[in-house]
Amino acid sequence: MQATGPADPNASYVEMPRQATELRSEVLDERKRQIGQQMEANSASLVFFGIVIGVTGLWIRSKL
Repeated sequence: MQATGPADPNASYVEMPRQATELRSEVLDERKRQIGQQMEANSASLVFFGIVIGVTGLWIRSKL
């Protein structure tokens, strides 16, 4: 970006908090996405192991 006019020192005081807020929002959005993916993976694991344990239990019960 190229400056076209005289530098306004007050503009940076307004711009920096806005940029910080945008960066914070981006970081939080990425973290929410990561947490969502981890929750999906955990749920899938719980379902899988629940099925495996249930089938194993039924198989053991049928052998007794």
